[in-house]
Amino acid sequence: MIIQIDIDNTLTDIEDDLMNAAFDYAKSLNKTINTNRLESMDDNNDGNKYQKIFAFNYEELKYFLKEI
Repeated sequence: MIIQIDIDNTLTDIEDDLMNAAFDYAKSLNKTINTNRLESMDDNNDGNKYQKIFAFNYEELKYFLKEI
């Protein structure tokens, strides 16, 4: 049996789902959302995009990327 996992949006595009989840999380934290920073995934795919748009601090970003 061969099991393959898609981790880079090749087969499934999850960017919209992640953006919606980040938006909901930011609202729950009463964050100001910077709509001017809406852009495609960051080059390093390291979460900086969400930190810039939703003003997540390091702990909030870590929680979002790990738990949500």
